[in-house]
Amino acid sequence: VKDAQIGQRVIATLQGGGYAEYATAKSAQVIPLPDDLDFGKATALLVQGLTALGLLKNLRAGQSVLVHAAAGGVGSLLVQLAKSKGARVIATASTREKLDIVKNLGADAGINYTEADWTEQVLAATEGNGVDLLIEMVGGETGAQNVKCLAQGATMIVYGAASGKDFSISALGLLGKNLTVRGYYLYGETPDTLAGFTKELMSYMSEGRLQITVREFPLDQAAEAHRAIEGRRTTGKVVLTI
Repeated sequence: VKDAQIGQRVIATLQGGGYAEYATAKSAQVIPLPDDLDFGKATALLVQGLTALGLLKNLRAGQSVLVHAAAGGVGSLLVQLAKSKGARVIATASTREKLDIVKNLGADAGINYTEADWTEQVLAATEGNGVDLLIEMVGGETGAQNVKCLAQGATMIVYGAASGKDFSISALGLLGKNLTVRGYYLYGETPDTLAGFTKELMSYMSEGRLQITVREFPLDQAAEAHRAIEGRRTTGKVVLTI
């Protein structure tokens, strides 16, 4: 181990075994923490932050992006990072309280995706054009309706399904607008790419350009933490503490 010392504060990505007082990790996956960054926020950066950067790596200034579940751990960072890249951000959430949160994070428009006309609201917010990039992680009927919101030549990236429900779209329905739909998995990135993402995030944090909301649960309340997530009663990142 070359980049960390005994007793130094570090954080690491694990392939499993993180719900424990002690864990082992490959040295290449261990990242020393700056003194002014606490463990809760660092946890959000290491997974949610890296995912957000990966999802936005091809976003260009001036483009429009729709972020679903924008008050969540990844979504809240997507809103801020997309704005920092010069994009117009349309954010969705399931409650008025969550929409207030995403507007405070800088979203240009907030839409409740549980409302029947949410796709029409997206089109209205883009002057009828649709968005250039759509980040999908709701699933179910919401996921199936996303194609209606895409602009000519747009891309939809799927990285999860908060509802726990899969969805289908018509492959032939992609042809008329030259649309692209693809998935994203953080650990499909190379170690060098992840290292670059980490440095970029640390820079954003040191410059005060990211707000991170963390809700902590003791390790012995892990089951309650999962129930809160499944019940969509959380915003930001959920962290287990020891």
